[in-house]
Amino acid sequence: MNTVIIIIFFVLHVIFTYSVHVNGYLFYKGREESKKITPKVYDIGAKYLPDLSNNKYLEMAIHSISLVIPFIFGKEIRNEYFNYIPIVFLIRYLFTSLTILPKDKKCNDEEFSLINLIIGHCYDKIFSGHFAIVNITLLILLNYGKIGMLEAILGNFIFGTMILMLRHHYTIDLFVAFLVNLVVYQNDLGLDRVFKIN
Repeated sequence: MNTVIIIIFFVLHVIFTYSVHVNGYLFYKGREESKKITPKVYDIGAKYLPDLSNNKYLEMAIHSISLVIPFIFGKEIRNEYFNYIPIVFLIRYLFTSLTILPKDKKCNDEEFSLINLIIGHCYDKIFSGHFAIVNITLLILLNYGKIGMLEAILGNFIFGTMILMLRHHYTIDLFVAFLVNLVVYQNDLGLDRVFKIN
């Protein structure tokens, strides 16, 4: 995989993550200061799943799984992953910038650190990058016959449930990630085809 592409991808990731945080923070903080009530979002995942937003072990597991999974199945899977994930994230940057949903009440948007530029923060909701990473990897593994349909469905379900219990995302964020991945992967919209990069 071209190192320049990875560097460009990382720089774009940092810029868009910070931009969404600033825009969300200023919008919702401005509403609070002018005594406007921020509308509460009805979310089926938050309604029926336990709130484990203070569970640091679960949070560490989410970050670890999404950072490691693309690399543990060999070079062929890794190369395929890096062919598709930049396109998925370009779409994600567009989506997160178009509509900024309210944060979970426990997320402290005044604490934005360097690590948040990589893993995200309170306002980058639609759609989940962590879920997109795991889902696209599972789609690739399924396509290569490394796992079966049941394992792919179970993996998505367990990982998605973990994300929802942490209250990092709304349920719609996972479904949009899944649909975007399907469109990108099924239509072979990787870097090699979209930008003619090998």
